[in-house]
Amino acid sequence: MKLIGCLKTKSSNEIKSSRVGIGFECYDRDLFDPERCYDLVGAMGIKPVRVQTGWARTETEKGVYDFSWLDGMVDNLIKRGMEPWFNVGYGNPLYMPDAPNSTAVGCVPTLYDEECLTAWINYVKAMTEHFKDRITHYEIWNEPDLEHFWYPGKSSPEKLAELIKLTGAVVRSVLPTAKIGFCLCCSHPEFVYNVFSNLEKDEVHFYSAHNYDPFPENGWNSQRTVYARKILDDLGFEQVEIWMGEGGHASWHPVGHAKCPEGGGSEHNQAVWHLRRCFLDLKNGLKLTSIFMVVDLWQKPYEKVVEVLKKPAAQGVLNGITYSPKKTYKALTNAANVLSDENNLIDDLAVVEGKGTTCDPNTPVTTVSFMHNGKPCMAYWLSVPVVGCEEVNKPCNITQSPSSKLKDPVVIDMMTGEAFERTEDDAAWPIKEYPLIYCERDTFEFDIL
Repeated sequence: MKLIGCLKTKSSNEIKSSRVGIGFECYDRDLFDPERCYDLVGAMGIKPVRVQTGWARTETEKGVYDFSWLDGMVDNLIKRGMEPWFNVGYGNPLYMPDAPNSTAVGCVPTLYDEECLTAWINYVKAMTEHFKDRITHYEIWNEPDLEHFWYPGKSSPEKLAELIKLTGAVVRSVLPTAKIGFCLCCSHPEFVYNVFSNLEKDEVHFYSAHNYDPFPENGWNSQRTVYARKILDDLGFEQVEIWMGEGGHASWHPVGHAKCPEGGGSEHNQAVWHLRRCFLDLKNGLKLTSIFMVVDLWQKPYEKVVEVLKKPAAQGVLNGITYSPKKTYKALTNAANVLSDENNLIDDLAVVEGKGTTCDPNTPVTTVSFMHNGKPCMAYWLSVPVVGCEEVNKPCNITQSPSSKLKDPVVIDMMTGEAFERTEDDAAWPIKEYPLIYCERDTFEFDIL
C-alpha cells in the first residue's frame, strides 16, 4: 500500500456538527482541572460535551446560588466551538443531613421532605434561568437504575418518571424550548418500558443509554438500543432520539473491576473500543456517542453513594496526572472529523472478506456504510474481542456493489489518520481490529506527508 497523506482534521470551531461527543463530568465534585483540557479537546473537532450541574457545589448557603464555577466551564467550551449539554443532579447536604457522602451524590430530592423538594425546584429554576441562553438540552439525573446513584431506597422506574416529570416541567417553565431527557446504565427493556409508560409524549425528547460493555459487538450491547427503539415507537414516542450519552473503555483497570476483573489494559485497546463504538452507534441509529471521559479521575477520591474509589479505572482520553493525550485522543479526533457534518446510513457499499488466515477463521467482519457530505464511505474491521486483543493487520478482499463502485478508492486508518492507495503490487486491502474507512480519495482532505 502507498501512503498518500494523513487525514486533515479540524477544530471544534471549524466543524458544524459531529456525532462524537465527550464528557466533562464530575467537575461538580471538583475532581479534575478543566483549564488543562479545553484547548486539547477543542482541537479534536468534538462538538457535544456532557456537563454535570452540581446542586451541592452551587448552593452552599441556603437560598444563595453561585454558578461562577459552572459559568467558567460552559463559556470556555462554547468559546472553542463546543456545545455543552447538562446532566442535572445530584443532591445537597444542606437539605439531606443523612447524605452518605460529602456532596450527596445520588441522593434524590423527591425522596426527601417538603423543604428539600422545594429547594430542588428553586435550584432548578434558578439554574435554567441562568443558562437559558446557552444550554438547550437538560438530562434529568445520572444512572438512576444503579444503586450507586439512587438513594435512599431501591431504584424505581415509577419514581424516576416522577423526578423527570417534575424537574422537566420546572426547566420548561423557564425555557419552553428546552429539550428534556434522561439516561439509564443497564437499559433493561422492562425498566425502559416502565419509565416511558409513566411519561407523556411531550415530557421527554431524548433517551440516553450508557454503554461500557468490553465487547462492543456482543448481542445485548448491539440489541439494547433496538429494543429501546421498539418500546418507544410502540408507546408513541417516535420523536424521542436515542443517544449513547456516556460510555467508554479504560486504558487501565484495578484488579476486580466489573468490566475487566483481571485488571490492567492498554491505551491501544481503549482506542480500539472507542473507534468501534462510534461507528456501531451510527449503525444502530443513535444520534450521539459521548465518551466518558475527558481525563482520568486521579486527582481526588471518587465518591459514589456509599463507595469511595481512590484510583478509579483510567477512562480519560487524557492522562490523569500529566494531562497528556493518550492514543485514544488521536483516534477520537479522527472519528469526530469523519463523523462530522452530514452522515446518514446507506446499504452496504461492499462485501469485505478476509484472505488467508485471521486471528480466528470464524471472526466476523463488521461493516458500516454511510454517506459523508454526499459521498459514500464504509467503516470495516475484524470483530475480535477488545480486552487482551493483539494488533491485527491482515489482507482482505473488498468487493463493491455495482451500483456504488468507487472510481478512486483509498483506505484511511482511523487510529493514525494515515491514508493509503492500492498499487499494482498489492493483491488485497488491509483489515485490522479497529475501523478503517474505505472511500473515494476526494471525500476528505489530506495533509501530504
